[in-house]
Amino acid sequence: MKLKVLLPLFWLTGALSTAYPVPGFAATPTDDLAPTPEKIMPERKIIPMENLFGKEMLVRHWVLCSDPLYAEALVIARSNSVEDAQKIYALMASLKQCGRFPEMRVELKGEIPVELPPGPRAYAYEAAVFIAGKWKQGFIVFGSLPPPEQ
Repeated sequence: MKLKVLLPLFWLTGALSTAYPVPGFAATPTDDLAPTPEKIMPERKIIPMENLFGKEMLVRHWVLCSDPLYAEALVIARSNSVEDAQKIYALMASLKQCGRFPEMRVELKGEIPVELPPGPRAYAYEAAVFIAGKWKQGFIVFGSLPPPEQ
């Protein structure tokens, strides 16, 4: 019974799309029945970060910086490339100005505005961070580094 429910979910997410081709997807691009990203996977509901301001949450593998300038530098480096972000992070970590934590309890206060062209980017936030049993002010960066290897 569970398999009947799970198979359509796997198919919708694309997990089985290469293993089990569906004849309907062979339509020409000009055909009204041709698949589009909207038809295959409707847009996901993503909660805007603004809705999370002022709420305590647990984040994983975010970077904590001591100053907003360091957080902003990491965001700018990530807009160039992942390699640039890794180099900047390594430098700031060696200076003990930024660090990446497996888990942090944070409460976002506001976004640090950084003007960047469209493309892959990271986001920096002013936040209260729970460290050593106390809430401290810090600056956290999301999306700057790839996830650590397991």
